[in-house]
Amino acid sequence: MTRKLYIISIIVILQTPVYVVSGQGTAQARSFYSNALKENRNYTIYLPQGYHPATSPGCFPVIYFLHGAAVHYTHYSFVHDIADDLISRGTIKPVIIVKPDANTDYTVFRRASWYTNSQLNGQFEDYIVKDLVAHIDKTYNTCASRDKRSIMGHSMGGYGAMKLLLKHPGLFKAVASHSGLLDLEAIPEWFHHIFRENGGSAPYTYDPEAGRFTWLTYSLSGAFAPNPSNFPYPADFILDRQGNMVHSVMDKFRINSPAYIVQGAPPGQDTGIYFDVGQQDDIGLLPFNTSFSKILDEKGIHHTFVVYQGGHDDMLESRIPIALEFLDSVMNYTPSGNQQQLAYTLGNNAILFQNYPNPFTHSTHLQFRILKPSFISLKIYDVTGKEVAVLASSNFSPNDYSFVWNAGTLPGGIYYFQMQINELVKTIKLVLVK
Repeated sequence: MTRKLYIISIIVILQTPVYVVSGQGTAQARSFYSNALKENRNYTIYLPQGYHPATSPGCFPVIYFLHGAAVHYTHYSFVHDIADDLISRGTIKPVIIVKPDANTDYTVFRRASWYTNSQLNGQFEDYIVKDLVAHIDKTYNTCASRDKRSIMGHSMGGYGAMKLLLKHPGLFKAVASHSGLLDLEAIPEWFHHIFRENGGSAPYTYDPEAGRFTWLTYSLSGAFAPNPSNFPYPADFILDRQGNMVHSVMDKFRINSPAYIVQGAPPGQDTGIYFDVGQQDDIGLLPFNTSFSKILDEKGIHHTFVVYQGGHDDMLESRIPIALEFLDSVMNYTPSGNQQQLAYTLGNNAILFQNYPNPFTHSTHLQFRILKPSFISLKIYDVTGKEVAVLASSNFSPNDYSFVWNAGTLPGGIYYFQMQINELVKTIKLVLVK
């Protein structure tokens, strides 16, 4: 179903969040041999409190977190604190989080692999989707299924997460991309920066060390357009010396763009897609994301897209909790009411399930199971206790039910869905992001 594009801004207080943690998971540095890269590779794994491979009941879902360019797999350590906080509060279910090393050995391009199979960098896509996933499922107590496996990342990792989900929809249930390069047709937005970094007038000699935009673009060339015969940089640059775009190189960028991939291979309708970007993104990624959202809308692919007030990485500690809640809501939701879904009983009358997705930007699914004939009231309230919607007030027969609540023009914030059967009342929190 095609829906209107919502570009939503959030005003966020610029301060470091405080995480109140009553339980502590553990973060461990590990390594394994990658057949795709033909070498040992490092990763950090977060195991929630209570995890034990032999005694933990059931299995654990997994989120793969992909790091950005010019940083390391040990960065983003605050993700572990956020997970501890959300799990201890009962906001998300216990989850394993894996942060793999995706740096290359080619230091001139700032070691950026872009999670892509490349003649220059190595087989970094296969390293993630084949070697790493298989290793984690073999080594740890994971649920080892697509429905309990998600992927997320920031910047280069935001790009990689979206690309890998779209190319391997049978492997991942959901994706969360923060400040990713999601539509590479927007790459000309960088050209004036590249010209300025390299002297300001033609003829240009492009140097990866000239500035941020030049090395980012060269690193993309290393992933998408490697050319070992080029000297001194073994990749084809997207601009010629006169400042004209080289269309043969742009074609190689294009086929690696999530916006291009999704048009040929859209994911299933049960796939959860979340992405966000700062209004003041330092490297100008707003158009890379808004155009991607427009393409998804045109193809009728449901997604959650948020534009917030902030830069490229200064609001991550506020954005990642939202993404983790989103991924959790997708991995723990099934139309059949899987028992691993968050569920709340109302005596022996009914079972109420957590909404999906949550947080959401437009609409969300509200699911419940009636166990015996009952008169039921279903209402939505805002944080002040004001009733904002009545979804039902009638008799229900035993069955599974699902309502879609469209928040319409209501402002973003916390809302509550209340189910009442006689004197039994259960309320769940809904997070509308605008």
